Amino acid sequence: MRFEIEDAGGGCVLGPEVVIVRAEDGRSHVGEIPALAALEREGRAVAIATVGLAGLGAGPDDTVLICQGNLFDRAASLLAEDGVRIERGQVSPEAHALAEGEHLRALARVLGYAPPMRDRGYAGLNFRLMAELRRRPALWRHWKVSVRVPLDLQAAQVAFWNGRPPAGTRRAQNPRARRAATDPRGAAQQQRPAADQS
Repeated sequence: MRFEIEDAGGGCVLGPEVVIVRAEDGRSHVGEIPALAALEREGRAVAIATVGLAGLGAGPDDTVLICQGNLFDRAASLLAEDGVRIERGQVSPEAHALAEGEHLRALARVLGYAPPMRDRGYAGLNFRLMAELRRRPALWRHWKVSVRVPLDLQAAQVAFWNGRPPAGTRRAQNPRARRAATDPRGAAQQQRPAADQS
């Protein structure tokens, strides 16, 4: 029998990343890597893959097709050491659709509603999620620290946030006061009397 391992949500700025193990007969195992565990995501991916393969009854005569993402590099090497036949490549459209669907369900649990996935990439979705973060600051606990944001998206985020602080926060009126509010040395320098210029 052939098994496939795929992930979804790695490029999304919010919510868990989903890892699926799918057998060719349609049975599947789904696991999630929480956003706060993003720094240990490779270890979690190994655990989900091994538990999923064992639960679906993978044996020594079976082949495991693992998607090409670097998330599964360690899993592929550990499974190969255990004698599992590993192939790296593109998974079937069914496995990919299953992973994307599970990711959108996990994201709906975080947000409270199902966000529309209008395009294949995460750029449009991430812009919509940034707007949601601005309206609902409590969602920051679901922010993925491991997502590398491209420079053009970073520039857009700066423009998006510039001049408009998130709800519930207050920005200092001028840079000197802002520095004094955050840096104790800035407060000491601001309180020091100016030297006589005469």
